[in-house]
Amino acid sequence: MKKEAAPEVAQSAPRKLPSPGRRDPFVSPLAGAGARGPGAGCTSGKRCLVVDQLVLKGIVQMRTGNFALVENISKRPYVLHENDSLFNGSVVKITGDSVVFREESNDILGRPVSKEVVKKVSAPAV
Repeated sequence: MKKEAAPEVAQSAPRKLPSPGRRDPFVSPLAGAGARGPGAGCTSGKRCLVVDQLVLKGIVQMRTGNFALVENISKRPYVLHENDSLFNGSVVKITGDSVVFREESNDILGRPVSKEVVKKVSAPAV
């Protein structure tokens, strides 16, 4: 008896076949639209800051008004004043220990929704 070698089957990840003009029926086109961040044209500046990705580092109080010191996800510092526009919202109010943001987004049906997000300064542990 002669044993035949079984052909080796290469294990690979399943291929995605390109299907132009068709979308995945299991992915909602509306849910993905609201979750996008700043695009390729937005590299730096206040207009590219996403409210969820900001960390409040401090608040400076002056006679003319308060301003907030924040960092984005890449640890780059920014100075924000009241009524500054951001990528997905704006700065509503800056108090002695917190900043109130208005975040604009879309719900699952694509309707615009706005909510207030409050970020507080965390005191360092001594």
